[in-house]
Amino acid sequence: INMDKNTFLKIYFPNGSFHGIRYTSSTTVAELIRTVLKGRLSPNELIFHLSYALRVTYIGKEQTITNVRISSSSDKTILSDKWLHSNMTMEKVHRIYGPIDELKLELRLRYFPQSIDALSNDKPTFGYFYEQLRIDYM
Repeated sequence: INMDKNTFLKIYFPNGSFHGIRYTSSTTVAELIRTVLKGRLSPNELIFHLSYALRVTYIGKEQTITNVRISSSSDKTILSDKWLHSNMTMEKVHRIYGPIDELKLELRLRYFPQSIDALSNDKPTFGYFYEQLRIDYM
């Protein structure tokens, strides 16, 4: 697969809606998150922008991927709810997890301040956190 050209992917929100975004092989997960936050939540940088992460789930035909830590090709593992490191490039995501169009990328609030009250200083993140909890648990 040629990832040198601009390619399109969808980053999903907890409510099932998504933000379409273009990327190249050298685009990092952090850049994707920053672009989505700026495009959908706030034109200004959020106080807790580093609290967001991308969760990946395999939605392709075959429910297995090659386990990265084990070199034997016979070792497979189910890919469900893995977190992408913010420094990962899309080329590395593709190499480890397979074709991007067979993956579902979800923007999630993963890291929380020591005090939930601190979120009152970042209204968009507080709203996102509320929606995520509401959808996950109600």
